[in-house]
Parts: sequence; structure tokens; C-alpha cells
Amino acid sequence: MISDDEFKVSRKRKSTRSGSSNTKMSRRTAKLSQEGDSDFVLSQESQNLYTATEIKRFLEQTKGLRLIIVEEHFPDLKLFLRSAKILTRKSGMAEDVLSDQEIYRLKKHIVKVKSQISSLDDEF
Repeated sequence: MISDDEFKVSRKRKSTRSGSSNTKMSRRTAKLSQEGDSDFVLSQESQNLYTATEIKRFLEQTKGLRLIIVEEHFPDLKLFLRSAKILTRKSGMAEDVLSDQEIYRLKKHIVKVKSQISSLDDEF
């Protein structure tokens, strides 16, 4: 007859450390993302840029409209361009503030403003 000892399979146990290290890592990344958000806000204030809420409000007001004149909402086009570029680069921050569709529309406005600025520079 076959004894029970011959069919015993060794089972590996997960170490309890791996769970705690994952928790530590998630805490670190959360802390870094919070610091990154505060750095983004500080950089906006120090550079005197348009805020993300102003740009979001602009995108909400102009949704579905054609022939939008950005200068009516943001008189300083170069400042708008810098603000929008920074907002789209900070993908983590942009995703929290803007939806994917709003980011797409903002990028289209960036292209339009770039062409306006270059045509203004060509005139002078």
C-alpha cells in the first residue's frame, strides 16, 4: 500500500514581507505624486501662468463651438502657449484635471496658437 507521506507535496508560503514592501512602495509613489502636484502648482505661481482651472473653464465654454478666438479668453497668447504646454506635459496632473478629450482639444488649440504667433512674428 501507498502511505500518505509519499503523496505530500511541499507548498511554498508567501513571505509576509512582499506585501509590506508593496505597501511601502505605493506609499512612496503616492508621496511623490503629491509632491509633484505641489511642485506643479508652485511652478505655475512662480512663472505667472494661466491656471489649469482657467484652461479647463475655457475648454468647457468653447466645447462644440467653431472658429474659436483664443485671444478673447487669453489675451497673452505666448503665456497661454506656455501654460497649455506645461499642462499637457504633466500627464499625471493633466489626467486629474482634464479628460482625454479636453487634452486632445487643448493640443489642437496649441497648434492653432503656434501658427498665429508665427504669423504675427512674420509680419514684424
